[in-house]
Amino acid sequence: MQSQPPVVPERLQRMFPSLPSLDNLSTEGLFTIIDYQKTIKNAYYSNQAPITPEQIVEAELFALRALNKQARLQFPDEFSANPLGDELRTVVEDALRPLKEDIATLNGKFTALDNKVKELDNQVTKFQRTFGLWAVKQAQGYNSQSVSGTGLHLVPFPDASWPEDPDYPPLTSIDAIKNLDHATLQRYVTKYGLHEGVEADAELRCKLCVHLGVLWIVERRGLLEA
Repeated sequence: MQSQPPVVPERLQRMFPSLPSLDNLSTEGLFTIIDYQKTIKNAYYSNQAPITPEQIVEAELFALRALNKQARLQFPDEFSANPLGDELRTVVEDALRPLKEDIATLNGKFTALDNKVKELDNQVTKFQRTFGLWAVKQAQGYNSQSVSGTGLHLVPFPDASWPEDPDYPPLTSIDAIKNLDHATLQRYVTKYGLHEGVEADAELRCKLCVHLGVLWIVERRGLLEA
């Protein structure tokens, strides 16, 4: 299994100067790889950067390998009998080989390649949901150690899904939490299961900060006033 990360496209290097290797992969490194996989896919489908389908497949496969490795470490009994299958590797390698050999035929292969990307994305999603509940405590612990209140990790919802829908702007900084409007704040606390009857925004924001692991930071900076 290849442990070295793919090359980050130039337009994304400000966000991801480099990707961690799968050798001695840490929890923080896993989050970085997942964030990269989501970012490069969004950049490809929104035409925000010149991303090739080949780079998308490489990012999806690398994220899947990282999740598979962490799954074996965290849940050895459950995952020991389910390694990354030879069939999945064959699908990806077969998708990449014609792209490298004959780039002139790339346009005719877009539809088939997109289907393979979606198949890989489904595999990644299954692993992400498995990791979702475990990742809650990891993200909360990481966020609680933040001094600047920036670079916070996303905290999965109770159903193990991730806050990546447009209705849930990423809460990666204290300012992002502070600037949530009333409707978005209500959606967040409801999705996290924190809502109890009629509560003022300041109370809801406080509960959200507690759940994300950053209450002590905002209290210190005086950001919880109504």
